[in-house]
Amino acid sequence: MFKIFILILCLIASVAAAPGAYQSQKPLVVGSEENFPPFSTGSTDDTAGGFAVELWKEVAREAGVKYSIRVRPWGELLQEFRDGKVDVLVNIATSDERHRYTDFSVPHVTVNGAIFVRKGDSRIRSEADLAGKSIIVFNSDLAHEYAVSRGWQKQLVLVNDAREGLRLLSSGKHDAMLLSKLAGMQTLRELRIDNVRPLDVKAGYAQKFTFGVHKGESDLLAALNEGLALTKADGDYDELYQKWFGVYETKEPTFRDMLKYLLPFALLVACLAVYFFYRRSRERKASEAALRESKLRLDTILDNVGAYIFIKDTNYRYSYVNRKVCELFGYPEEKILGKTDDAFFSPEFVREIVLSDRPVIEKGLTTRREEINLAAENEMPRSYWTVKLPLRDQAGTIYGLCGISTDITELKQLENELKKKSAQLEEELTEREITQESLQEQTALLEEQTAMLEEEIEERRRAEDALKKSEETVRHKLKAILEPEGDIGTLELSDIIDSDMLQAMMDDFYRITGMLGAVLDVSGKVLVAVGWQDICTKFHRAHPEACKNCLESDTVLSRGVAVGTFKRYRCKNNMWDMVTPIEVGGRHVGNVFIGQFFYEDEPPDVELFREQARRYGFDETQYLAALDRVPRFSRETAEAGMKFYAELTKVVSTLSFTSIKVSRMLAERIHLEEQLRQSQKMEAVGQLAGGVAHDFNNILQVITGYGNMLKMNESLGKKEQEWLDHILSSSERAAQLTQGLLTFSRKQVIHLEPVDLNKVIENFKKFILRVIGEDIHLRTVTYGDRLIVHADVGQLEQVLINLATNARDSMPRGGMLTIETGLQAVESPFDHESGREEPGSYAVVTVSDSGSGMDEETRKRIFEPFYTTKEVGKGTGLGMAIVYGIIKQHNGIINVYSEPGHGTTFRIYLPVQEARSETDAQIVQVEAPKGGSETILLAEDDAEVRNLVVSILSQYGYEVIQAVDGQDVVEQFAANRERVAMILMDMIMPKNNGKEAYEKISQLQPGVKVLYSSGYTADFIQNRGVSEEGIELIMKPVQPMDLLRKVREVLDR
Repeated sequence: MFKIFILILCLIASVAAAPGAYQSQKPLVVGSEENFPPFSTGSTDDTAGGFAVELWKEVAREAGVKYSIRVRPWGELLQEFRDGKVDVLVNIATSDERHRYTDFSVPHVTVNGAIFVRKGDSRIRSEADLAGKSIIVFNSDLAHEYAVSRGWQKQLVLVNDAREGLRLLSSGKHDAMLLSKLAGMQTLRELRIDNVRPLDVKAGYAQKFTFGVHKGESDLLAALNEGLALTKADGDYDELYQKWFGVYETKEPTFRDMLKYLLPFALLVACLAVYFFYRRSRERKASEAALRESKLRLDTILDNVGAYIFIKDTNYRYSYVNRKVCELFGYPEEKILGKTDDAFFSPEFVREIVLSDRPVIEKGLTTRREEINLAAENEMPRSYWTVKLPLRDQAGTIYGLCGISTDITELKQLENELKKKSAQLEEELTEREITQESLQEQTALLEEQTAMLEEEIEERRRAEDALKKSEETVRHKLKAILEPEGDIGTLELSDIIDSDMLQAMMDDFYRITGMLGAVLDVSGKVLVAVGWQDICTKFHRAHPEACKNCLESDTVLSRGVAVGTFKRYRCKNNMWDMVTPIEVGGRHVGNVFIGQFFYEDEPPDVELFREQARRYGFDETQYLAALDRVPRFSRETAEAGMKFYAELTKVVSTLSFTSIKVSRMLAERIHLEEQLRQSQKMEAVGQLAGGVAHDFNNILQVITGYGNMLKMNESLGKKEQEWLDHILSSSERAAQLTQGLLTFSRKQVIHLEPVDLNKVIENFKKFILRVIGEDIHLRTVTYGDRLIVHADVGQLEQVLINLATNARDSMPRGGMLTIETGLQAVESPFDHESGREEPGSYAVVTVSDSGSGMDEETRKRIFEPFYTTKEVGKGTGLGMAIVYGIIKQHNGIINVYSEPGHGTTFRIYLPVQEARSETDAQIVQVEAPKGGSETILLAEDDAEVRNLVVSILSQYGYEVIQAVDGQDVVEQFAANRERVAMILMDMIMPKNNGKEAYEKISQLQPGVKVLYSSGYTADFIQNRGVSEEGIELIMKPVQPMDLLRKVREVLDR
C-alpha cells in the first residue's frame, strides 16, 4: 500500500509539473560519470553502465525519449553540461550552488557521505579529526563543495574519479577521502583494495541523486518524473536497486530469520570455542618460533650490511648493536647492551656524541654529521658519516633513536686527491692564460685606437655643424645689409648699433646729469643700461608678476611713438617712465628709456608702495629704503634729458646701418676664415683616418690570423674558447669599422662612367627582393626611357642596399617600399641641409617606406658616423655615413624627410650627364614665374620651411597669413575668409592633416582653392589614404620658381 501511495504522489507531481507531453526535436545528449560505481561504470560511451545508467534507460523508455550517452570524468562532464553540450545528467546530487543552473527531478536514490581511511590509522575517528589533515575529494563533486563550505579548501587534494582517490589513499599518500559510502565500497571491491575502510560515523552531508536538466526545461523534467514514477510502479526500479545496492545494504532481520540462523550459529560458536582453546596453545608456540626465526633473519641482514647500526633508548643506553659495532668497539654484544657511551669513549668525545643524540631524543629531529675517530681503539684516524633518526611507537611517542654510521675514510682520501688534481689543472690554466696575454694586449691597443678615431670623427662633426650654422647666420645678415632687397626685419638691434659706444656715451651723460636710462630691443632685451636702481633690479624685476609689469612697459606701452619724439607714462609698478623709439629703414627695432623715477613736485604715496610690498612678498623695510633711493627730477630736467635721448635716437636711426656694421662683418669674416681652417684641419683628420684604417687592416690581419690558428687547438677549454670567440668577434667589428672609415673619408676608389639610372634600379630590384622579405611590397617607378648619370654602379647599389635594409628594419610587420626615378631642373642655386644645388639638371632617386619614421633629432643626425638607433650588436652606425660619403663622391646631394609614424623618404640628386635627350632639354626650358597681389593662407608646421615660403611669396607681391598646424589653419581661415584667395598647406601636420583641415574649411566656405605640399611621394600619400585623386600636390623640397608657377596656376583657374 505504501508503494502505491508513493506512486500516486509521484504521478500527481509529474502531472502538475508537465502540462503537456515533452516533444524532443533532436536526440538528447545524456551525461554519465566515468568510473563511479555502482551508480556509473565504464570509461567510454559504449561501455556505460551502472545503476543510474540502467535506471535512465528504463525511464527514457517509459517517457519515449531518444538519446545518446556520453561518458566523461565528472568535472569535465559538469562543465559540458553548463556549456550546453550535454542535455541531461543521470546522477547529479542536489546543492544550493547547482540550483542556479539546474532543475532536478525527484531523487532516485539517497546515499550518505562517508569518511574513508587506511586500516590501522587511529588518528581519524570522526569528522572533527579531519581538521589539518590532507583530504582527497574529486573535483566538482558534492563532497568537494561540502569540504569547501567547512573551510578545508587548503587541505584538499582534487582527483578526477573515485578510483584515483582511493588508489592514492591506499598507497599511503594523504590522510582521508570524502566519498559516498556505496560508491566507495564498490570501487574498493573492483580495485581489490583491502587496506582502506569507511568509518562507522556518517559524514556531514548526504547526496540526493537525481536526473538533472537545464534550468527552465520544465517539459523535459515533467516527462522524466513521470517516467521515474512508472518505473517504480512496475517494479523495475526495485529490481535495479536490489541488483546494484542489495549486496551493500542489510535488511532488518525478522524473527523467523533470526531463528533460521541463530541456532546453527550458536552451535558453530561452541565448536569454535573448543577448537580455539586447542589451537591457541599451538599457535602461541608457532608464533614464538616464527618470531625467533624472524629475529634471526633480521640479525643476519643487519650483521652483514656495510654500515654500523645501533639503537639507544631515551636514557642513551644501547639496546641493540649489529656485528659491525661489536667489531668496532671490540666487545661482544652482551657487554655493550645496557651501557652508555661513557663506558667506551673519552669524556670529550662523549660530550660530542650527546650533543648529536639530544636533538633526536628530545625534539624528534633527524641529524646528519661527520665523525672522526668514532672508536678509541682505532689506531688510524677514520671518518664516519652518521645519520640518527627518532624511533616512535604507535602513539607517536619517541622511545629511542636508531643510528647508522658509514665509513667514508676512503671516500675522503679520494676527495683529497681530487682537490690536488684540481689545483694542478688550475695551475695549467693559469699558464695557458699567460700565453694569451700578448693577444689580449693587441686587442686592447686596437680598442684604444678605435676610441681615438671615434673621438676625432665626433670632433669633426661638431666643427662642421658649428661652421654650417655660423655660415648660415652670417649669409642672412650680409644679405640683409649688403643687398638692396635685403630684409632688415631679419636683423636685431644688437646687429645695427654699437652697444659699447652707446654705453660709453650714456655713462658720460649719466655722470654729468644723473639721468638714468636704458636701450632695449623690441623683445625687451636690455642692451645698454645706466643708473638702474635697487627697486628695479632687486625687487620689481626679481618677482614674476612685477617683472611682467616691467616687460609690458618696455614693449607694449612704447608702441606708436614717432621717431624724435617721446612718451611719458606711469608703469604698473607705480613709477614714471619715458620712452623714445629707435627705427632703422622704417622698422621699429628698439627703444631708449628714462625710467623708475619720481617728479619732485609729486612725492610717492608711501602707503601705496607699502601695500605693494605686502602683495609681492617683499621685505617692507628694505623695499621702502630702496624707494627712498629712487631719483627725483623736476619736470623740466626730465623732459630736457628725454629730448636729448630723442635727438640721439633720431641720429642713430638715420645713420646708415651698413657703415655701422662693416667692422663687425669684417670681424665675422675673419671668424669664418678661422672656421674654414678648422674645417680643413678636420678634412686632414679624415684623410689621416683613411690612412690609419689601412694600418688597422695590417694589425687585424695578425690578430685574426693567430686567433684562428689558436682556435684549431683542440686542447683549449670551454672558457678559453669563449675568450677567443670574443677576440675574433671584436676583430671582425674593427674590420667593418675600417671599411666604414675608408668610405666616410672618401678613400675608396670609384669608377665613374655613364650609366642608365633606370636600368640600375631595374637590375637592383631583382636582388633586393631576397633581402627585404616577402612581407614587404616593393614598387619601382622609372622616369622616361633613359636617365643617364656619371656614376659607379657598384657604389650606387651599395647606397640602395643600405637604404632598403634600413627601410626593412623600420617595417617589422611588413609594408611598402617605393623606389622612383625622376628629373628635376634647378634654375638658381638652392641650399639643402646636406649641400647646395647648383643650377642645372638633376636625376632624382626617391626611396620611400611606410615604416615607423623618425623624430626631428634623429633626422638631423642620420648621416653622422657611429650614430645608430638600433640595438647593440645590430648596427655599426656607419651605414648612412657611407651613403652620404658615396653621394658626395658623385657630386650629388641627399636629404631625408620623415615624421614619427608616417614613414621616411630619402631623395638623392645626381647631376645628369651633359649629353641629354631633346625631351630632357625641353623640360629645363620653362617660363619665368609671375607674381600677384592675392592673399594666401600658408599652413606649415616646420618653422624654417614656413619662413622660407613666406619670403618667396612676399617677394613676388603676395600677402601671406601664417598657420602652424591643422587646427590653426582652420581658425585663421575662419577669421580671414573674405581675404583668402588660396590655401597652401602641408599634407601631414599635427592636430589635423591636410585633408581633415580642408574638410572643415569646406564647411565654412565650399570651393576654396587649395594647393597641398608634402615631403612624401604622391604615390605613398595616396596609399596612406590621406590624399584623393584630382587634388593639387607639390612635392618637397620644391624649387622657388616651381612653387610660384604652381601657385599662379591654381589662382588663375
